[in-house]
Amino acid sequence: MVIHLDIFHCIHRFDAAVHTDHHPEYALFKSALSAAVFAYNREDMALLIKAIRGGSPNRYEGLSDSQIMARYVSKDDLKHFVRRVTVGAHETYVRVQNAVDCLKGAAGLDENGLSLFKDDDAIHQVWDGQQKHQECIQDPPGMNMYTITKHVTRNGVSLPFYVTSRGSNSLEGFHNFLPNAARNCRFGRGQLPSSFQLVLR
Repeated sequence: MVIHLDIFHCIHRFDAAVHTDHHPEYALFKSALSAAVFAYNREDMALLIKAIRGGSPNRYEGLSDSQIMARYVSKDDLKHFVRRVTVGAHETYVRVQNAVDCLKGAAGLDENGLSLFKDDDAIHQVWDGQQKHQECIQDPPGMNMYTITKHVTRNGVSLPFYVTSRGSNSLEGFHNFLPNAARNCRFGRGQLPSSFQLVLR
């Protein structure tokens, strides 16, 4: 039996460092923490994009894959058709650190100048305490975390329908990350910082 820490519980511990969960950057921060652990399977995403493009080739011809993902890939699409893999403890550390550093600055302020975090010491204390758990929130090596329960045909493309063995809470924020954060970000020129960008593997 392999027992690992649920990513949801690890992420929830960061709440101790924030002013309030009503802060406008709170949801983005929690989604970024989820995205620090997981990456999308590149082949699954490419197959899904192919299926979406097949619905209206002329309409989507001028759009890049990134634009298709941001505009037309839904939360349910991600949940059922694209597997997620953990990125490794070191990469998770780098991504969380980047998210914390970014939101400690101007990107973490609301319209009244209130910071997402209570203060630097508060977020540093929480993050220092969670660093020891980076290994135990990764998927066990060699373990298949998904089962194919059926195939769904969309616009002539057969898509495997995946069910994960991970707890649903672990992935809740990550399912929302791509469709929502990219639309709602408040970072210059409408782009997320590099630490929050979608990663395919």
